[in-house]
Amino acid sequence: MNEREQRELFTHKIITERRKYFLDVKMNREGNYYLVISEINSRDERSRVMVFEETIEEFEEGLQRVAEFIRSQREA
Repeated sequence: MNEREQRELFTHKIITERRKYFLDVKMNREGNYYLVISEINSRDERSRVMVFEETIEEFEEGLQRVAEFIRSQREA
């Protein structure tokens, strides 16, 4: 079963002026969840990152810390 045949359970699109982001939650044939973050730029070039269920909490924590850092730099 290839990735396109994996079961997509949830998707969220973020569309900006220059890029599109897709946050897709999928399930593999073993029943494990994973997140696929896709970016498509204005030249239709694609980038993907896969975050697996066992590391989603660490990824979420890291993303939160990065967002807090960026916000604090704007306020400084």
